[in-house]
Amino acid sequence: MRFTSIVTALAASSFVTAREAFSDGGNLPENHILRGVPPKALNPRAASTLVTSATAAAPDASCTNGPTSRNCWSPGYSVATDFDQKWPTTGVTRYYTITASNSTCNPDGNGKKECMLWNNQFPGPLIRANWGDYIEVTVNNNMQSNGTGVHWHGVRMFGSCPEDGVNGVTECPLAPGHSTVYRFQATQFGTSWYHSHHSVQYGDGLLGPLIIDGPASTNYDIDLGPMVMSDYYYTTATRGDLQYLAFLNDPTFATPGPEPDNLLLNGTNMNAAGTKGKYLKVALTKGKKHLLRLINASVDQAMSVSLDGHQMTIITSDFVPVQPLTVDILMINIGQRYEVVINANAAPGNYWFRSQCNTACVSSNQNANGGLAIFTYSGVKVATPTTTSNATDPGCNEPSPLTPWVSNTVGSSSDFIQQAKDLDVAFPATGVSSNGKNILQWGINASALDIQWEKPIMSYLLENNNSWPSTENLIEIPDEGIWTFWVLQEQGFASLPHPIHLHGHDFYILGRGDGQFDYQNGPATLQYNNPTRRDVATLPSGGWMVMAFATDNPGAWLMHCHIAWHVSQGLGVQFLEAVGQFELPGAPYKQQCSDWNSYWSHTPWPKEGSGL
Repeated sequence: MRFTSIVTALAASSFVTAREAFSDGGNLPENHILRGVPPKALNPRAASTLVTSATAAAPDASCTNGPTSRNCWSPGYSVATDFDQKWPTTGVTRYYTITASNSTCNPDGNGKKECMLWNNQFPGPLIRANWGDYIEVTVNNNMQSNGTGVHWHGVRMFGSCPEDGVNGVTECPLAPGHSTVYRFQATQFGTSWYHSHHSVQYGDGLLGPLIIDGPASTNYDIDLGPMVMSDYYYTTATRGDLQYLAFLNDPTFATPGPEPDNLLLNGTNMNAAGTKGKYLKVALTKGKKHLLRLINASVDQAMSVSLDGHQMTIITSDFVPVQPLTVDILMINIGQRYEVVINANAAPGNYWFRSQCNTACVSSNQNANGGLAIFTYSGVKVATPTTTSNATDPGCNEPSPLTPWVSNTVGSSSDFIQQAKDLDVAFPATGVSSNGKNILQWGINASALDIQWEKPIMSYLLENNNSWPSTENLIEIPDEGIWTFWVLQEQGFASLPHPIHLHGHDFYILGRGDGQFDYQNGPATLQYNNPTRRDVATLPSGGWMVMAFATDNPGAWLMHCHIAWHVSQGLGVQFLEAVGQFELPGAPYKQQCSDWNSYWSHTPWPKEGSGL
């Protein structure tokens, strides 16, 4: 169970050109605008003008991807290619259809419960493509009393912001009985997942794995595919969300918050008593190296992951290839992904794979054993393992160092250092505030986002209307080609770690620590040369994190905590990036909003929380 003091705020193919009218910040106060420092950087949407890449080498034209050459991909492209600068265009489109429906599920044998499923399965079907392909997914909503949508977690959506799939931001929800199509290019490669961004729906099953095949920073023989790790509740996610809200509104905190009843691995596990359900079974081949794609798709569960008798070599963090890092155990927070290589060099036998709740991250679970799977060497009869774990508890700490394979340097660091010295030492009590230049401060737990399903921020842009309510918790970055520096400070009365997720970009993690960030001396000590970059990072309990990203992908984007209860209660920020430089959605968007509003105007069900 998690404790926090979030302030609740319950109060396709046709495009049109974006308006320029918002480039002055519209009706936003000056402390909600990041203007950068003139002269502004350089060519719009050319990442090479914003970052310095030290590893732009391409493979030899005859080099092809295989077990002994995973660094290769295709002529001109390899693991050393900075995919923010260039990517292949294959001319191939991968087509998928997924249908949301009300159903029941019983993944651990405890008994059937209400679920929402893609294609009547959990997790949903694997969506897979190659680097540079287009992905086109038709989504049908066959649920009777729920809107929905699909967010493609971690996918940059370069030049395709309307495809990001966030109800209330980039789209209206998809009404019952209707369909929509998402289409985007896979400009990155690696492992991720897709999920509904409509309230807490993914906690009831609307999620699935996403793989974009590409090169790797070390060799492997066998791809074991995705390992989707998720917490599981015997009640519905909506009831869990209401239980969490009741906990927040109880001044004595005597009302218990929701606690998961189990942890699932690819949708299965034994129950807590060990009497029902089944373990996931995975085959290993002696002497071979196996790629395993770890995905934490939980509502509220950071995990510690290990395989008895084996080490794991991390080769990506989220979508970013890293210098190989070998560990005995790793902490993976909500929304994060790691690709790891496991060398099957132990004595043939049966071994426990463990995904256990990470108590240092304030996670708990009714199943003390956590998520278990049986990894069995080929030629050995599958049996219950007798192995034990010798791995050291990682605490609530991400693996380190996660050094990106493609080395980049963050720009404008001298501007940040100087501007930070000029800031008021006191952290803003209003939650979100900028200095009008390159720095944004976000006091976690001190502001709340409450989107409008019936009128996303995209609709305001289409109307050339800047009179959105303050509960949109929105800032604007008018121009491309500047560096933004975000200082996040956890300042609730009951502190805990938050997995912070950014849409539309990877961010560079310049540093994090305990207590209050030191604006006078801290910026000079941060890492600007090839820092870790990813799209989900853990803000320490009671601490701070400084991240940076360049404005090289215009759109309407979201940054939020990925604990589903938290974003449902408003822990998020919207930002408009270079509004005049991206195309707004056209007729399909308007029709989807019309369909939704026709449905929504007659439904008896209220929107609970933020709607995200």
